[in-house]
Amino acid sequence: MSQEPSPFFGRLPILERIMPSLLAGRPASFVLVGARLTGKSALLRHIETRALAAAEDGHPAPWRPLPVRIDCALLDSPQTLWPRLLGALAAGAAEEQGRCSQAEFFAGEAHSQQECRRLIAELSSAHRSLLLLLDNFDQLLARSIKPAEFCNELYTLTATIGLVITSCKPLYDLNSSLAGASLVSNSTQLFLGLLERTAALQWITFELAEAADSELAAELLSYSGRHPFLLHKLGDCLAELAPLGLTEQATGHALLPFLRLRFAEHGRPLFLDQWALLHDPPPGVSPQALSKLVERLQRGPLGVEAVDGEWLPALNWL
Repeated sequence: MSQEPSPFFGRLPILERIMPSLLAGRPASFVLVGARLTGKSALLRHIETRALAAAEDGHPAPWRPLPVRIDCALLDSPQTLWPRLLGALAAGAAEEQGRCSQAEFFAGEAHSQQECRRLIAELSSAHRSLLLLLDNFDQLLARSIKPAEFCNELYTLTATIGLVITSCKPLYDLNSSLAGASLVSNSTQLFLGLLERTAALQWITFELAEAADSELAAELLSYSGRHPFLLHKLGDCLAELAPLGLTEQATGHALLPFLRLRFAEHGRPLFLDQWALLHDPPPGVSPQALSKLVERLQRGPLGVEAVDGEWLPALNWL
């Protein structure tokens, strides 16, 4: 059975929403939406790991998942997705040679969407369900001349496969032509924010190991703001101290000055990302209204009855 290099923490509501469908071989498509550094890629890798483990352990359902993860940021254009997918499908078919008699024939055919569909059908006959995981999908759409047409081509596969894609923004915000695309209207969008409090504390306790105590964990929870990127960097911070033996010698609040400094350094790109995002709202969101709304939110919680009408587009976007 495959082993993860380290435990995965949190995102249980999202995993509980999508994993039953994906592992049961039921066609479904999901879009994981979140800002940069919120852990979309890590979540996608975790989904892949769970699917691989299910296949290797003799999944009890009649369908054995075949996860294929592709980083769309590494593709030159949408057209190059199909050759990459076909190569992965051919490799999966090679594992089923006894049941997919034409696998070698398909693997040698010209790369095309049609060959992908044919190979998916062959794998289905061997009770293998394709789980296509497309990371950084929004970057691929940005390089597409006709993004809606490309999405519709991809959508034709979703009648027989499981699909999970990641994007920094909702797909309909990327391009106005995508609002009517079948992939967009028929996919379930799930939004990633800060980690659940319990999961964040579990992550902090895991990283601190012997140095963990409830008071220190509570302080670090406050410093991190439950942000996945900063929680991930906690391990890197402690690794800096390990060669000096300081993590063994120093416990509790003795580590806090160093960790506070490192969290401030690692938090800078997060701040810059949010700063850039707030200064480049999508069409339909007034920069002036957005600025007033953020200014008001900084003063404390905002009740529904106190929301100004001109703030609604900005509030929906946030």
